[in-house]
Amino acid sequence: MILVGRENIDSAEWRTLLETSPFSSVFQSPECYDLFASSGYFNPFVIAYRDDKSGRILALISGTIQCDGNVVMRFFSRRAIVYGGPLIDTSVSVDSLKSVLNELKSILKGKAIYLEFRTFFDYSAYASAFYSEGFSLVPYLGYLIDTSTSDALRRIQRRKREQISSAISRGASVCDTPSVADIEAFYSILGNLHRHKTKTPIPPVSFFIALARSSVGRVIVIKNSAGIVVSGSAVMFLSGGTLYHFYVAGDDHSFKALFPSTLAHWSVIQYSIEHYMHFCDLMGAGLPGVHDSLIAFKKKWGGAIVAADRFLYPLDKFLYSLGRFAMAVFRRI
Repeated sequence: MILVGRENIDSAEWRTLLETSPFSSVFQSPECYDLFASSGYFNPFVIAYRDDKSGRILALISGTIQCDGNVVMRFFSRRAIVYGGPLIDTSVSVDSLKSVLNELKSILKGKAIYLEFRTFFDYSAYASAFYSEGFSLVPYLGYLIDTSTSDALRRIQRRKREQISSAISRGASVCDTPSVADIEAFYSILGNLHRHKTKTPIPPVSFFIALARSSVGRVIVIKNSAGIVVSGSAVMFLSGGTLYHFYVAGDDHSFKALFPSTLAHWSVIQYSIEHYMHFCDLMGAGLPGVHDSLIAFKKKWGGAIVAADRFLYPLDKFLYSLGRFAMAVFRRI
């Protein structure tokens, strides 16, 4: 049986699958769905497969529809993103997963231009379900740091550790219970980065305020000796699981001596260790030959490059091609 919509999926059954599946991430949790639903930016969706014989939910997919910019750009940027990949029980059949994917495509038709799974796990055993439903594999890399022991801090590149020590000696400090004003200051730095450098969209500040007060995330800020926010990070996690470095930005121009971006990354690794997370996922290292500088930067943090492949399905092939062109033009402006 296919179940569609938050109201039709029992939260207890959902959490049971989350606790037992080897493909669990915070992004596939009911708490994350509810956080996204309250954001005013993310438009979440969820679909599940319940086995008729056992009565158990064996597969669930939760994602968001996002769009940005003015009326024209919002139309061409409509996308359905599933962070982490399907939440599945290992007993689920490939055919059952195919049924869920097929139904999901039908539900999203007309609502988004494309559907993309940004995986955090090895789905090779289920890849045939994606291929048979018309998805293409897009190779991508991630960066994962083992934070199950304090050795994680010693594995950070020596030069980075020297920068961290220097900044702390100059009065830099970490705050993981920021005020609304602190979050707004971080958001200003983040917005400047995305407007002028990455040319990629971000949610409204209200999302970050809600995230900081939620059970599945935090906003961690770095302040100078005068209490001014110089950098920060937005992280999401399941307790005792993996911490995901969702957003990060630092004012490296105005506060160069404090190495703001370096401190932002270090503080997240430290938070992961102190709160008994098994891993810290820096979320995305791109591809060799395309994102070499990004890969080189992430390698300084003492973790490992891992596969983080994506499965892509154009829901409207014409608009997908046109939309890619329109977004490429926008980012050059």
